[in-house]
This record gives sequence, structure tokens and C-alpha cells, in this order.
Amino acid sequence: WIRDMANTITKTTMHDGQKNAVVHLYLLSDGSAGDITDNVLVDASALSPAPSTVRIMKLWWSFSGFTGRLEFDASTDTGGWVLGDTDGFMDFTSIGGIQSTAGSGETGDILLTTLGFAAATDMGTLIIQIQKD
Repeated sequence: WIRDMANTITKTTMHDGQKNAVVHLYLLSDGSAGDITDNVLVDASALSPAPSTVRIMKLWWSFSGFTGRLEFDASTDTGGWVLGDTDGFMDFTSIGGIQSTAGSGETGDILLTTLGFAAATDMGTLIIQIQKD
């Protein structure tokens, strides 16, 4: 459980296996702290075993009042996926997942940034399944 200023960010690792992990995130705006920037959604170093890189395999999300952007952490962060102000599900397993294209300075972490996370009624849930590489 993390406080980003006064926004509520509750992160739970639901599964951490040899090859895959699943993380659940709950977000609740306090109505004044504003957007969340580069919050570590998946911390590769906290997984066991810790991977050098990860792939996004599946995403489930329900965002109300804001959008989100997932990025792979590196010297220059690279885009992962844009999450709309809606309910959504994406399955990338048939294409081998979405992976970082950064190369330089990769940490294996996946970051979340929000846009429009400002009203006290803004809230969301995100579940991400990753593959460890």
C-alpha cells in the first residue's frame, strides 16, 4: 500500500512464479494531488527469481475518469501500452507479449503514468500478467 501524496495506490503481487507474475493495482484519487507519474507497477528486482527484462502478456483494467500509460523503465523509457478511460482486456500471448525496445539502462520495471487523475471520483483497477525473461 503506497500513498502518492494523498492519492491511494494499493499494489498486490497476486502470483510470482518461475516464469510469470501477476500484479493487481487499485488507484483512488484524493481530488487534489493530481496525476501519478512513473509509479513502479512491476518492480523486477522484487520478483523471485528477479528477471532482467519482462514482457506484458495480458492486461485487465477499469479506469473511471482518467487514462493511463505503461512504459518500460530504461535510460530512455519506452512505450508499452495506453490504457483508456474504460474497461478493457488485452491478450498479447499470440504475439509473444510486448517487450521493451530500449536496450540501454533497462531495469525490467514497468511504470504507470496517469492523465486526468484529478477528481475525487477518479478510481481504477489494473491487473497485469507478465512473463519473466
